[in-house]
Amino acid sequence: MNLIINNPYRTLGLLVGSSAAQQNRQLNRLKMYIEAEQEPERDFSFPTLGNNIRTKDTIESAASKLNLDADKMLYSIFWFY
Repeated sequence: MNLIINNPYRTLGLLVGSSAAQQNRQLNRLKMYIEAEQEPERDFSFPTLGNNIRTKDTIESAASKLNLDADKMLYSIFWFY
């Protein structure tokens, strides 16, 4: 269950098939919300799975986990398409 709750796609609020441009746009948008100390709009983070705490560190960590194709495959298997 931990793999689903702490999934990088969930942390970033992205779907599995998101392009690199969409990923970068979402990453920058989330960073701006955090710097402004505001809650981002609803996205694909599925709040019914539990509280999704987003900090600058967790967002950058999630983005770094999605750099390699093998990691993308691992995390996409357990996420929603």
